[in-house]
Amino acid sequence: MDRHPPEAAQESRASMGREEVKAPGRQEVESDRVESDREESDRVEAGQVESDREESDRAEAGQVEPDREEMAGRQEVEALRARIRQLEDEAGRDQQFHEDLATLLEIGSLLTLADTPDELCRQAVELGRSRLRLGRLGIWFFNPDGLAIQGSFGTDEEGRTRDERGCCVTLRSDVRASLRFTPVPEITQVDDTDLTDHCNEKVGRGSLLWAPLSDGRRSIGVIFADNLLEGRPYERHQPSILKRYAVMLSHLYAVKKAEAQLRASESLYRGLVGVCPDGIVVTDADGVIRQANVQFCRLHGFDRTEEVIGLNALDLVVPEDRDAARRYRLDVAAGLTRGLHECQLRRRDGTEFPAEVGVAKLSEGHADSSLWISVARDITERKRAQDGLRQERNLLRTLIDALPDHIWIKDAQSRFVVANKAVVREFGKKCMEEVIGRTDADFFPAKQAAGYLAEEQEVIRTGRPIRDREVCVVGSGGVERWGLTSKIPLSNEAGVVTGLVGCVRDVTRERRLLQTLEAAEARYRMTFAAMLDPLHLVDRDLRIVLSNEALRSFVKESGSPAPEAAGLCGRCFRFCRIMSLTSTVWCSRPARRW
Repeated sequence: MDRHPPEAAQESRASMGREEVKAPGRQEVESDRVESDREESDRVEAGQVESDREESDRAEAGQVEPDREEMAGRQEVEALRARIRQLEDEAGRDQQFHEDLATLLEIGSLLTLADTPDELCRQAVELGRSRLRLGRLGIWFFNPDGLAIQGSFGTDEEGRTRDERGCCVTLRSDVRASLRFTPVPEITQVDDTDLTDHCNEKVGRGSLLWAPLSDGRRSIGVIFADNLLEGRPYERHQPSILKRYAVMLSHLYAVKKAEAQLRASESLYRGLVGVCPDGIVVTDADGVIRQANVQFCRLHGFDRTEEVIGLNALDLVVPEDRDAARRYRLDVAAGLTRGLHECQLRRRDGTEFPAEVGVAKLSEGHADSSLWISVARDITERKRAQDGLRQERNLLRTLIDALPDHIWIKDAQSRFVVANKAVVREFGKKCMEEVIGRTDADFFPAKQAAGYLAEEQEVIRTGRPIRDREVCVVGSGGVERWGLTSKIPLSNEAGVVTGLVGCVRDVTRERRLLQTLEAAEARYRMTFAAMLDPLHLVDRDLRIVLSNEALRSFVKESGSPAPEAAGLCGRCFRFCRIMSLTSTVWCSRPARRW
């Protein structure tokens, strides 16, 4: 019968003592139980040895008798020994579990030093395999649509760390359901299953573990582990270690991702501030400059940003505008305004320039909510352009107002945008503002306004202008008025017609003069034709341009007296040159024939 050597007992108790130091709490309770069971086993074993001696003595004396109680005692001893071995194994596993927990904490401290989320994943794979003995690892993240997972880093079939960021695996619906988010991450273990590589190709069989990675609201990825390289089953506590590893990685990944986004945001901010053509400055509550970009220094004639740090921003405003600048800042702080403020700023050499300034107070969530950020823009060129445009506009306005013609500009909906004084007077208004925004329907009868609208929309649609079209308008008193109208389309830089400019010239007086002239000409022709004496009108070259019926009859009756006619024409030509006449009316009275 085996016995428990005292050295082994002492060594076991010493080992249990070390376990107590390393793993307090549950391990200490287990150690006490093991020690108690061992003492009980020693007592039972000692009694059994004594019983064996008595039995031996009786056997020698021929007094050995079967005893059931002795058999039960032996069975009890064997059961106690098995229990002791079980407790020792559990104590050993608990000790390994607590050692792995301590290693997990050390790994967490190392992973906090990773600079980027990718570097975190790479180190997590390496340390999880080498320090935690979790086997072949892989960390994958869900795509935004959740239909596939994207690789990061993993362990290849030879135990080396592999960059798997270019790998993507589409998930089956049942797999997506198994990886769905749960408030408490659950570890999943599948034994004797197919094991695959990063391309989803089978590489062997074994045990597979996976645990979800989450950001507290949803699953963001999965960490996988298998025993392909070790070829032995996972220990009972290792799935729990992987679960804790997943929780730690989820937290660290969220932190590293936030840090990376913050660095990217800071880099973007610095880039924007650096290339911004406007001057940007950060001041405290008293207006003292704390930070400034290069353009702010250039605006005020400084060479380096260090030269403006510590200056008061109000000192860079001309004295007469400082009170307005203070009031503007107070209004912004009170939420009364968000617009920009124009003022005169001063350079280092004392010269002044117009600027457009905007200020804002940093939000309460900022580390220093008493800071203000200001943006200053040099608007010298804009002011110069505005002055030039204003002068040109005044010139054009003076010109169109001085013209007697009706001149206007309309938008694409035939609404008045500009109208000169002649148009304003025509509509019976006092100023242009009473006309702007209205249409012809506000000033003309409906039928007449509809005709104007159709005509203008045709010009806007086709882009073809109307030039000097004569129109007649009958006033309310039945008086006719005539005008020459022109409508020219206006286009933007892209060639799109955005409106039209129109001009109407009143030609009523000219029209009436023309009618009078036409009537006088008709009377003249009638008189000329009714005269009994032959009359004809010749030009400078003695070509007949007009003759009456009497002359035509005279020529017909006299035949063709060419010599007489030639002499007469010669005398007329000389007379015309002497008198410098452009045309001559010649009256010839023929001799009577008896």
